[in-house]
Amino acid sequence: MLALIFAQGLFAAAAPCSVVLPPELAQGSLVRGRGPVGSKIIYAGRPLAQTASGDFVFGIAYNAAKVASLQIKGSACSATLNFPVTQRVYATERVNGVPQNTVTPDPETAKRIALEGAMIQKARALDSKLLFWQQPFQWPAIGRSSGVYGSQRILNGLPSSPHLGLDMAAPTGTPVLAALSGKVTLAHAGMVMTGKTLIIDHGFGINTVYIHMSEIAVKEGQMVTAGQRIGAIGTTGRSSGPHLHFQVQWYQEKLDPELVLPARK
Repeated sequence: MLALIFAQGLFAAAAPCSVVLPPELAQGSLVRGRGPVGSKIIYAGRPLAQTASGDFVFGIAYNAAKVASLQIKGSACSATLNFPVTQRVYATERVNGVPQNTVTPDPETAKRIALEGAMIQKARALDSKLLFWQQPFQWPAIGRSSGVYGSQRILNGLPSSPHLGLDMAAPTGTPVLAALSGKVTLAHAGMVMTGKTLIIDHGFGINTVYIHMSEIAVKEGQMVTAGQRIGAIGTTGRSSGPHLHFQVQWYQEKLDPELVLPARK
């Protein structure tokens, strides 16, 4: 039987083949759980790293099916544990004034976009043993929510891919802060799509992404602390106005930042 027990980061003791998860899991969720120490736990085909006490983390896709599963393989027991995934209804957002060369790029620009995308994918694929993902998240900027997770974007009248992040609109120069402590794995001065781009690794595949900034205040390889100023809001790349596009990811899976950020005051 699958245990669904979670309260303020404190886990109940797990029986030999039980896994402790949050009481409700939805599309786009970051999931912190605990399983039997020494067992092998697999989600979506990927073995999950565990801490010495059995803690693990994974992310649920924005379009995940109604039922997901964890495979548990250990000396004490082996099982496939199914759990329900709450289905969500996403909004449609129309955004005009986006640079047209980023909506329908010419061949040379498209080639550059592909090369820069590969750099981002490489940073997202890192699998470090950092444990900062266990910290509570902090808001990376103060600003009006101008774009929400999962929405279907219509850019300059043309349908685009879903918007899998959170946009915070504020004047250029507004500070951008690290949402969690971690290590800077990408700091790029100007990508076609994302402009000034920053990625911070928090361990076990969890990373945060900060794009469209006017300034980057840290360097690749640098360790940062939660709440540290890492840059400033801007409108670089494919942007129609000054804002921070913020993403929370488990490897390549983009998750909903609002599900992990504290309630707005």
